[in-house]
Amino acid sequence: MDEFYKAFREALEHGHPFAIATVVRVHASTPREPGAKMGIRPDGSIFGTIGGGELEELVKADALEVIRTRKSVLKIYSLIPSAAGGIGTECGGEAEIFIEPVGFGSKLLIFGAGHIAGALYKIASVLGMGIEIVDERPEYARAERFPGAIVRCAEISALDAEGLVTPDTYAVVVTHGHGNDREALKFLLGHGAAYVGMIGSRRKVKVLFDLLAKEGADRVELASVHAPIGLNIGAESPQEIALSILAEIVAIQRLGKSPASMKDT
Repeated sequence: MDEFYKAFREALEHGHPFAIATVVRVHASTPREPGAKMGIRPDGSIFGTIGGGELEELVKADALEVIRTRKSVLKIYSLIPSAAGGIGTECGGEAEIFIEPVGFGSKLLIFGAGHIAGALYKIASVLGMGIEIVDERPEYARAERFPGAIVRCAEISALDAEGLVTPDTYAVVVTHGHGNDREALKFLLGHGAAYVGMIGSRRKVKVLFDLLAKEGADRVELASVHAPIGLNIGAESPQEIALSILAEIVAIQRLGKSPASMKDT
């Protein structure tokens, strides 16, 4: 187990998320006893072991699904021949294994690197969120403007959503033009982000949504976009707008919806 905990600690220290599979209960003959652990990385590599063989391969596949969905599962594996409804082994026992995601923090993905993005960066940093910023303008998309954030100077059309957008991603569209807003929404729709919000007036939002719908975007998914973005606090300055956006994101994280006034709850 020393090697397992060494790899566990190194992964956390370097910010590399993974899943852990823990044997929590066994019946009859099984490869390992309760407490045995295996770590599974997003690329499918492992550290530690729960016994090897077919059981470990099945648990690894289930762990990769846990990594994809970020939802823990408790599964029972019957170590008997497949003809008898088991996993295809001859041990004859049963193992109950808990699989959980570890180290997956929420990420704020900001399209645009202007004044509002700068204010979002400052507040999100205090909240402890990971921050990634995308802007095609080299004078704005500079790492020194956003220390500690991942800054991508790239056209949205050149990005790959795989890995960039995850179930832990809170995406905010605050670009410098309607065309970029449209490209950002097209990029985000259908990739399972926890939150997608776009700045703009109600008229702008309607025009853009109608255009995207004509291009094939799903109306139901468009309706899930938080636009106009943020809570209605009468925000005007970039800092106030950023505060209203992040307040809405925290509400989605904690409550699953935008909140009522504290006075009314």
